[in-house]
Amino acid sequence: MSGEIVAGLRYALASPVISLVLSLVLVVSVFTLNHNVLVPLLARDVLGEGVHGFGFLMAALGAGAMTGALALAVLGRGRLPLSTILAPALLVTGGVLSLAVIRSFWLATGVLFVVGAAQIVFLTSCNTTVQLSVPAELRGRVMSLYTMVFAGVTPVGAFLIGFVSETAGVPAACLTGGGLGLIFVLALLAGWGRRHRPPSRGEQTA
Repeated sequence: MSGEIVAGLRYALASPVISLVLSLVLVVSVFTLNHNVLVPLLARDVLGEGVHGFGFLMAALGAGAMTGALALAVLGRGRLPLSTILAPALLVTGGVLSLAVIRSFWLATGVLFVVGAAQIVFLTSCNTTVQLSVPAELRGRVMSLYTMVFAGVTPVGAFLIGFVSETAGVPAACLTGGGLGLIFVLALLAGWGRRHRPPSRGEQTA
């Protein structure tokens, strides 16, 4: 069993697409998929809303997720382009970052709607990419890695967001989660771009 696990890890690390997808899922899961911690604090401490306002904010997340899922079901066919992973990752992290300065309930509702839609598009695109890219004999092992970096690390992110919220305030938690998430996503995107940059004319002739 240990040899099979190592084989799955080796494949995930050696495959540029799979390693990028798993890294993006890890970053987004740790820093931004902490809605059960962040949204109640945002509603109560920043927007001054009670249970009804909190429920509306969570409903906006759910409505956005449903909209994103329906859009993928209608428009998505077969293997999805890498842009359907990168663009939603930027939207999710950027949306959480913007909550650090938002003080309007309805504006926060709109941002959470976008975050919910981008989140479901991002996760579904990542899942689909892994499922369609990995050989059948390794799919179960790589999907276990996907599950670990998706669901397994969210408690770490929840602890981080809760700690920052308690010590520095909810806006600082949004700034920390969204800012760090956005920085890491951009860093992964830059690394991917350098790795797949077409050779210059001088490099081609060398």
